[in-house]
Amino acid sequence: MRKKIWVLFVFGFMLLTACSNSNGFVELQHAKANTDTPKENESKAENSTQTIKKLKKEIAVYKMEKENFAIISNLSRDFVQAQKTGNQKQLQALMAKELTLKNKDNGLYVIIDNVDWLLYTLDGKNYLDDWVIQGYDYNKDNQTFNIFIREFYKSNNVELVSPPTFLHLVFKKVHDEWKIVNLEFDV
Repeated sequence: MRKKIWVLFVFGFMLLTACSNSNGFVELQHAKANTDTPKENESKAENSTQTIKKLKKEIAVYKMEKENFAIISNLSRDFVQAQKTGNQKQLQALMAKELTLKNKDNGLYVIIDNVDWLLYTLDGKNYLDDWVIQGYDYNKDNQTFNIFIREFYKSNNVELVSPPTFLHLVFKKVHDEWKIVNLEFDV
């Protein structure tokens, strides 16, 4: 009987030892299978570095947009108010020197690349009633801000003129001052 107990004890001990070691063996095999080569690690590190650089550039663009939105939107408001009243002096102060204003055909025009854009008309048929900023972005490649404005005009009999006009202003820093370097209208 003692012999049987002794054999069962040894057999149980071996079984217990084998089971506990199999866990470590499986973990060791799994760890060996997941070990990357130095080249793979280097490639992963390079990819991560490139991703971080790209994200830092995107953060810089968003930061630039956030920091300058108030400035650009206020300058846009000044432009729209000067456009509404035909204030040539204020309009010229907001625009870069390359853009020229010209009075002709009972209106005030801005000339950009030999294209005349009507800013203000003296005929009094329609007037600017309201406006809203539709969009805003910063172009990091040429360091300009684009702002998109929808303008609502009413006629003298107080009816909305349909459709609204879309104004696109492009701002760029000229001698540490934001100036309009381009503009265009669309319907």
